[in-house]
Amino acid sequence: MRKIAAAIVSISLVLALTSCHWEIPENVSVKSNADYNFSLGSFEKELDSGMNLTSMMGDTGKDNNDIQTFDYWPGKKDSRTQHFLLKVKVYEIDLDAIITDLSTTIAALPGDDDTEIDFSENPLLSSMISGFHPASTTGLDFNPSSMLSGMKDALGSDVAGLISFSDIPMYLYCETPGTIKTNATLKMFYGSTTDPIVERAGTSVDILSNSELTNVPLPTLATETKTIPNEETGGETTSTFVITDLSKLPFIGNTDTNNKTIPIDIANIINDPSDLIQEGDQLCIQYSLSGLGGKITKAQAQEGLKIKLYAMIDLPLKFTVNDDVDIDLSSFMKQSESSSESGNNASNTTASNNTDSNSSESKEEDFAKYLKLVDSVSIKYIAYKLPIYPYTNKGLVLGIDFLGSGDFEYNPISVKEKTSSISESDKSVLTLKTETIQKLKDFSSFSPNFKLQIKKNSTFSIPREKAVEMYVEANLKTDGTVQIN
Repeated sequence: MRKIAAAIVSISLVLALTSCHWEIPENVSVKSNADYNFSLGSFEKELDSGMNLTSMMGDTGKDNNDIQTFDYWPGKKDSRTQHFLLKVKVYEIDLDAIITDLSTTIAALPGDDDTEIDFSENPLLSSMISGFHPASTTGLDFNPSSMLSGMKDALGSDVAGLISFSDIPMYLYCETPGTIKTNATLKMFYGSTTDPIVERAGTSVDILSNSELTNVPLPTLATETKTIPNEETGGETTSTFVITDLSKLPFIGNTDTNNKTIPIDIANIINDPSDLIQEGDQLCIQYSLSGLGGKITKAQAQEGLKIKLYAMIDLPLKFTVNDDVDIDLSSFMKQSESSSESGNNASNTTASNNTDSNSSESKEEDFAKYLKLVDSVSIKYIAYKLPIYPYTNKGLVLGIDFLGSGDFEYNPISVKEKTSSISESDKSVLTLKTETIQKLKDFSSFSPNFKLQIKKNSTFSIPREKAVEMYVEANLKTDGTVQIN
């Protein structure tokens, strides 16, 4: 019965998937009431190299000691979402360079090295710092379009404009000598990479408004390394990632209704749809400081009077879908051809191949006779790995266009853990519509297309392990008798 299945498959499906040439048997007599399963193909591809730190963050921070990028796995807790981390030194202000003779004046004040000096209570220092108001703009050397471009190259789908980042937490840290504090106003916008930076009108978003910054030091980042195969070289590549969970450590941010400090969400500026933003633009932080307060010892003043502000921007690849996103699976296909049969009446077949005696016209006629056997068609599939993790029920579906006409039928898809105990019940099933089967019989051939579709208004993420591994097969139920002469 394998030859019957193969004959039905010559329905151009296996031709399309394997580029083989099927020859119609010259003489076949078929009486069948059975089920036939045959492979439509395996889809396998590693995508880690296409969506790694380099491909997603581009040249961000290159040749700039104040900007660093990291692969980020906070707390090693959630592998469903890939994170990247952007570390930026927003400013480093030397108070001695702004306030003339500040450290000299502190050193001359009465007391020993451990004597604390209060800025607000010392009339001389209060007078000296009254004009303290530094302001400037720092470019982050980063445009999120580079991340979307990396996703396009890896997935083969242009997602720009179709998705938006769900949230982008930003953690701020201020390092000051002693307990010195200052007030800061920060805003972010898109700007040019020229000097001076030109702000793109209408893209500015306030981050802090005259907020008090106290000494909250930058944490030490814990890292781990892993070794992964390098498909290009055939060797191995060592990858380093940060595992420190910044949300669990002290930081400067916003305050929620429970008076708890929470990260500053900058997703609205990252997702800015303004037509004024140019491809080569970068995110920028503009800062303005005013006033100095707090205490410092004379010894601390001698070590340096610098105020530093850092931003840690967590970039999780988790998105809200603004419109349906289609991912063509053809580039992930691994050639495969197999078939099996079961049923109540397995017919015997006799066949002799004579490739010279069959004309194209007679082959098409024989195709039509084989297809008359088909009573129903269903697609069975199972996914072990997908480059998409859906957070929304039915947010990710598999689309199958059996006739190559662009008319897709959809069914939900989810990932199953690959074990030795996978059974038929673990496979998802899509039964083709009656009209599709009728068209199949009318056309006497089919050329299927497959795609993943992420539905509008759903939420999804790119997991840390980025790969496609799935298997698709067709089940044909046949009923009837056909004589091929």
